[in-house]
Amino acid sequence: VLLFVVSTWAATITTPSIGTIWEASSPGQQVAWTFVATDPKNFSLALSNMQTYPNINIILKRNVLTADSNTTVNSPPTGWPTGAGFQINVVQENPTGIAILTQSQLFNITGTTTPFSSLSSTST
Repeated sequence: VLLFVVSTWAATITTPSIGTIWEASSPGQQVAWTFVATDPKNFSLALSNMQTYPNINIILKRNVLTADSNTTVNSPPTGWPTGAGFQINVVQENPTGIAILTQSQLFNITGTTTPFSSLSSTST
């Protein structure tokens, strides 16, 4: 998958910010952003870490509405990867690759990873 940066997003990701620590035992994490009227109406959110080998690039949520200003992203089926140097990327997916519109500041994910796809829930 080809990744490239384009500057068509005028807004910024406000959460996570520098110093944020996500806990790997949590199945969902909060992402928030500001936007302007000329930004795309929807986008995808990806978790990225270019400080690891191999690099991490995971689409966490598709068809996020820009006007919502925040959303909860769920863990990948294998659980959250852990370490330092993670970013959330606002991306547009297209047939030739993924265009990164903006990126969060670097943050960490700590703790023990839980494969959330294996958890079951019951309703009463």
